[in-house]
Amino acid sequence: MATNNPHTMNMIGSRTGFTPPPHQNAEVHRQVMEEIRTMTKEQFVTSTIEAGIYTADGQLTAPYRSDDSNGMK
Repeated sequence: MATNNPHTMNMIGSRTGFTPPPHQNAEVHRQVMEEIRTMTKEQFVTSTIEAGIYTADGQLTAPYRSDDSNGMK
């Protein structure tokens, strides 16, 4: 039924029994997630600002907020 893919193990079994196919970038995803896990909070916040997700004052940028949120977290 299921393989030992760490990216899909939490999706196996109890609810649907569905196991999604392996993602073509699974190894890159694993590496990115490991890098994120080892970042300090300050490094993580800086990376979200550099990626354009948050502004320097901590507000979500337009593509990441709903129209009625006014940038609030």
